[in-house]
Amino acid sequence: MNVINATLFGYKFLNKSKIAFAEIDSEVLLGYVLKKPLPFLYLNQQAELSKRQKRKYLNLLNRRTKHEPVAYILGTKCFYQSEFLVNKSVLIPRPETELLIDEILKITDLKTKRYAIADLGTGCGNIAVSLAKVLPKSLILATDNSAKALILARKNATKYKLNNNVKFFQGSFLKPLLNHRLDILAANLPYLNNKEMTKVIKTDLSYEPRIALSGGADGLAYYRKLVAEIAQRDQKPKYIFFEIGSEQYIRLSKYISRLLPMYFIEAIKDYASIDRVVKLTKKGR
Repeated sequence: MNVINATLFGYKFLNKSKIAFAEIDSEVLLGYVLKKPLPFLYLNQQAELSKRQKRKYLNLLNRRTKHEPVAYILGTKCFYQSEFLVNKSVLIPRPETELLIDEILKITDLKTKRYAIADLGTGCGNIAVSLAKVLPKSLILATDNSAKALILARKNATKYKLNNNVKFFQGSFLKPLLNHRLDILAANLPYLNNKEMTKVIKTDLSYEPRIALSGGADGLAYYRKLVAEIAQRDQKPKYIFFEIGSEQYIRLSKYISRLLPMYFIEAIKDYASIDRVVKLTKKGR
């Protein structure tokens, strides 16, 4: 079996199981098996696969037909122009979350001053590490309840030699950071509601940790808890950024305005015109 036939076989194999991006996934998995970048597949379509490579490719295709995400199969996921180690103990980084980083980086003096930035629910550390790569003067303080997630996050920080710029703490939300001054707070917490969670079964999401997806009845349970924690905190960040799901902004903004009246609130839309990031700016900061 050569490359072009393997790619065609993979596409048909995945398409039978109604995998959404069957063609792309078959190419990515084949490239992984061959340990070659995608351009190699296009330029070497007659290259033959060994028996071992064919067996491995079929094994990976079988895993994908069961909706195991490609990121978990490969053990990596690209995010904000960097590659992150991922496994089933963490949520797979999403392109939408890059918008949150873009908005943080719009803060005028961010690259010239030393800011203390909190990343709550860091998972694989994709937000913390991405910020640390472009903000060498700032200190990133990342928290997560999961010890397994923090092991992976530390590996990602080590991969990019950022251990001095990113500090990890195990614990819920702001509790590990009670004695730390924070200038900016970022959080991408679970925000799928109960109705959305019922649709997770038999999809790629079924492989991801439920605790990293489910945000309760309306998807905002964790954000309400976090906002309440911020309200009780004496020293409040100058800026706060939350990633949210569709149709959650109005409900969350009303809750924030009651508990945190010292902030201006605005919604940032993603490329699909969905309110994706909530930005809070402290009045008279």
